[in-house]
This record gives sequence, C-alpha cells and structure tokens, in this order.
Amino acid sequence: MTRFKLKMTHYEPGCGCGCEDNDLNIADQTYTKEFSFEGTREGAQKEIKSLEEWGAVPCYGNQWSIVELRVPDLLIVSGPSCTGKGPLIDAVQRYNDDISFNSINVIKSLESRPDGLRESDDPDYFMSSDQIRSLGDDYVVGECRGIPQAVKLDDLYSQDGLMLLEAYHTLGADVYTAVRQRCYDIETRSVFLSPLSMEETKRDDLESYLTGILMDKQMKRSIKGGRDIFSGNVIEDQVSRAMDAYSELKNAHKYSHVIVNHDGEGHPNWDQDPLVGDAARAVSILAEIVQNGYTDNSEHWTADSIK
Repeated sequence: MTRFKLKMTHYEPGCGCGCEDNDLNIADQTYTKEFSFEGTREGAQKEIKSLEEWGAVPCYGNQWSIVELRVPDLLIVSGPSCTGKGPLIDAVQRYNDDISFNSINVIKSLESRPDGLRESDDPDYFMSSDQIRSLGDDYVVGECRGIPQAVKLDDLYSQDGLMLLEAYHTLGADVYTAVRQRCYDIETRSVFLSPLSMEETKRDDLESYLTGILMDKQMKRSIKGGRDIFSGNVIEDQVSRAMDAYSELKNAHKYSHVIVNHDGEGHPNWDQDPLVGDAARAVSILAEIVQNGYTDNSEHWTADSIK
C-alpha cells in the first residue's frame, strides 16, 4: 500500500473565512499542517475532502499538496572529500535498525593504484583507463580528477535490499540521470553532502574560502587517522581534494537533496553517543530520505546557486 503525505497550506488574508488560527488575519502569514495517509492517490484526494468536512483544517480556503512517499531502492551519495560521507553512512545504519546498505562497486582504474591493488580491493572492479573509457552502453563512465571510473548498470539488479552508491560528484550525477531514464523500476534518491549551506555560499571569495575550510578538514582527518601530515604526497593529495570542492559544489544542483553538514570527517561530534550537532542532524535527514523517500529538511539547489 502506497504512503502519502498530505500537506495543507492556508494563506490569510485571501480565503475570506476569517479564521483565527495563528492570527491568520495578519498579512503574509501562513498556517501549515501535515497528515499521513496510506492507500491510493484517489483515496488521498478523498481524504482531503473528508478532513475539510470534519473541521480538521481551518476552512475550505486551503492549498493542498500530495506527496507520494516511495522508499528508494538506490541511494547515491556524493560530496567533497572530508565532508563526512563515511561517518554519515556508518551512523545512519548504526542508529536505525531498519536501515542497511548493500554497496554498489565503482569500477576504478589500475592507474589509481600505482603501488598495486590493496587487500580490500576487488580485482574484478579494476581495469586499465583505456578499457574503462571504451566500455559500452551498459555502463555509466565518468572521470574522477582525470582518472576514469564506471558503474555497471546490471549491478543494480544483482542486489537485494537498499543499494548504496558512493561516487565522485560527476559520476554520481550521471548514474542518477541514467537510472531515471533507463531503469524505470529502480526508485532512486541522490544526496549531496555540502560543508556550506546555500546561504553561506553567497560570498565573493567563495572558492578560496571553501578551499581553506576543506584543507582544515583534510588536516584533521589525517591527524586522526595517524597519517604523516608533513609528507609531500599527503599534502599534495590534500590540496588537490580541497581545491576540487568548488567545482563539486557547482554540481550539487544535479542531486535531489543537499544535506548541509559542518561536522566533517574527524569532527568530535561523530564520536559522541548519542550524536550531537550537525552530525546528528545529517543522520536524521538521511534516515528520513531512506525511510520515506522524502524530507522537508534538506536543501534543493539550482544551477545558478553557485556562480
């Protein structure tokens, strides 16, 4: 049975009923109320009529929206390095017994492992860069900082339960588009994790400001992970990832939800139990998306959000 959210918005003045809820006779005030309903869309429309007849809402001068709450089969998560994707994915499973992800593998280039494959690497998901770039229509091929990656669409039909794809921002956006256009039976949601809110990006020095924030997060993660922060290779990697953040945020509008999280990897809020701060808020929002397929608590960016 399909679940729906029925959202009523009552504007005053305008309806002429003169109702007194929340001092609605003051210009530009609104009154909102939400209801849950299970059944069909036709049944949801009948439920709205019944709510108005029973007096559960102020009057007949209301605007209604019906949102179908469809639980996703695939969740795509992206965002700049060190914004907290790993801790968020771990925590949302730890604090919600009904959430468990089955990860979709990203095909990566052998050139990204100059020292050889790691013990945790699946050799079936490593190819040469030329092989990846020549993959056919059954794959979505993209680039991660100049190195090709790919996702095999057939893999989306080989998993049971909720699938998770954590991907570089361009590849994640391309997979989201491809699934919606070609895999009609897979319900998909995409989430971009941002270190800044849309309002916080409205500054002339955004690119340098953002790079500084991400360098600080990279440093904290390296210290917590025991890496040699004075190593030339570590510093080069940190600078590359931090400088990439600006272009990543410019792509955030291609995702269905933007979750703002100031508590990046290495932040002490992820070590608290229960979680606090933005770490707790981000987990709550992601859980809502996974459990309901919808949330009012994320941001939705447009193509001109980042100039």
